[in-house]
Amino acid sequence: FIFILCFTHRFQNINPRGKVPALGDENDFVVYESGICNEYLIDRATNAITTATTTTTTTTLNPQHLLPIGQPNLRAKIRLACDHWDTRVKPSLFQFQYNVDDTVQEQKRAAMEQALETLEEMIRNDAGPYLCGDQFTLADCHVLPFLHRFLLVTTKKDDNGAHQNTLLQYELPRDKFPKIWAWYETCRERDSVVKSLLSLDEELLDHFRFRLEQEKTRFFGTKSD
Repeated sequence: FIFILCFTHRFQNINPRGKVPALGDENDFVVYESGICNEYLIDRATNAITTATTTTTTTTLNPQHLLPIGQPNLRAKIRLACDHWDTRVKPSLFQFQYNVDDTVQEQKRAAMEQALETLEEMIRNDAGPYLCGDQFTLADCHVLPFLHRFLLVTTKKDDNGAHQNTLLQYELPRDKFPKIWAWYETCRERDSVVKSLLSLDEELLDHFRFRLEQEKTRFFGTKSD
């Protein structure tokens, strides 16, 4: 439904790029692009906390650790991680994930894994367990939903090495990307991830099937059986 909505005239009046997410506030101010939306929400919540503090109202929401104020090096590192994901990893991941041309599948896999190697190195250099060190930050919030969707549709192998499903015949190598797997599994244990992201797995799988069918139709010219 969301994929179809993006192409409607009404939605493109909100976001001319025709992509989700897009946010609108009570004054009809619109923000789009994932990274910008994330920073906007942090700023809005931080301002709300500041206002609540001055009026002696208490709140349990504290997003300031996601993009720490007064730590320019860490803030730059967080933004660099988000930028690497947006400009290097995500494009190559999507090209591999939705590719229906078997003749270039190996090439796209190699390009994706090469982009992921920088992410693996980033976690290793900062000693983890999160992307930018020992704090859960905006970088983790930004990357996790995309990687979760990818790992959700990739196949797992049984003890005999056989694929257990046919959504995507690939499994991110644990021996090649141990830090990414450890980071992912650490994030999955957070209450906020369990409550928000993991509850949508079936919807995410349906969306992947729909998108893949669209790509097959576009590439082969007819709807596949």
